[in-house]
Amino acid sequence: MEDEYTPKKTITVDPKSRSNAKINDIILSKSESGSRITFFRPELLNNDNNQDMCVKGALIYEFKGDCDSLSLEHVDKIGLKKGQGLKMTLDSTETYNLHRGLTEYFELYGEHGFKPGQAIRYVRCEFNKETFNALLDSHIVAPGEEKRIETARKLIELMFESNNQAVTELLFEMIDADNSPLTENMKTKLLGHIVRGLSDEEYMQKIVDVADPENLISFNEKLSSRKLISAEKYISDNMDDSDEGNWQSYFRDNDWVLSQIFPHPFLFLGDNVYVGGKTHANKGGGLCDFMYKHKISNNASLVEIKTPCTELTGSEYRNGVYSVPTELTGAINQVLKYKNDIILNYHSSGGELSSPPYRVFNPQCVVIAGKMSDMTKEEERRSFEHFRGDHKSVTVITYDELLEKIRGLIDLFSM
Repeated sequence: MEDEYTPKKTITVDPKSRSNAKINDIILSKSESGSRITFFRPELLNNDNNQDMCVKGALIYEFKGDCDSLSLEHVDKIGLKKGQGLKMTLDSTETYNLHRGLTEYFELYGEHGFKPGQAIRYVRCEFNKETFNALLDSHIVAPGEEKRIETARKLIELMFESNNQAVTELLFEMIDADNSPLTENMKTKLLGHIVRGLSDEEYMQKIVDVADPENLISFNEKLSSRKLISAEKYISDNMDDSDEGNWQSYFRDNDWVLSQIFPHPFLFLGDNVYVGGKTHANKGGGLCDFMYKHKISNNASLVEIKTPCTELTGSEYRNGVYSVPTELTGAINQVLKYKNDIILNYHSSGGELSSPPYRVFNPQCVVIAGKMSDMTKEEERRSFEHFRGDHKSVTVITYDELLEKIRGLIDLFSM
């Protein structure tokens, strides 16, 4: 039988919905012939009530023998009658392997979670950024290579600190464009967050050869363009998604997208940010969807997210005049309350001591909701523009307006 647990080299997370995802089985024991196997079949969960409770699953014992097929009998504890019980014994090795495997998955979920509709394959990284930089330090620098060494360090930063697939793809392109003699195995070792090791001085030289400063400039330009194209595709493909949780997850993982709505340079501070407002009974506090700050003045901005399916106009009130739905006015009042709460509770909540620090001189408020294209009548659009134009304290932006801004940036990068 197999003994001590070996950490998995690869883990595949395959979401089946917003709330659950398939993940690799945890092998507890296995006979040498492979005919007998005990394993735990886990399932990752987005548990809104308690994110620490993110794994469930089933214990399975299989004895295939000489049979090609297997009949799996399902015993559900809920179906037990009074006086009945279930018992499946695990030995110390199997118990240890279950503990190690579950710990690995709890840590993976805690660090990465999972996104609906996007299967992700993780590969264990045995080398860290410091190891790479130490190898660069030991590299024999040839005359004129100083700038390449500096750029190689920047590439290493990108490899380890970005999970964006575009980073990996573009690094591949850079190497291929230089007609690098790297083997596919060496490329796998080198690129993206799946870096696993280095071979020798010649291998390190290949990294330095790729790290031309001019290549880095081109790389950054291409990466920005690809990120915009990816965002444009996601938003345009999901204009009918009415699940607010999906949009909050997307903007949390791609916080730079929302920064495009501001005319000035802004920095993302966090999502579900506590802005104060609790009573003496520790109830009623507000959590703003997203919070940004001006990069220079540090003034805070509060963003409330609805969905592209949120209605922007209601029924016709009188001839050519349309009402405003409560969902939109509710979102506006909500973000205004957050503004009031964060100003009143700024000092008690330690805002000036936060990292990075922010200020509340006059927090900007933004609501993202609905689509202009849903308003087919000019009178509807006119009523909407009158309404949002008179809200000086809150900026209302539609999803198709955000989409057009991203498309404009794509055009700018393609010039």
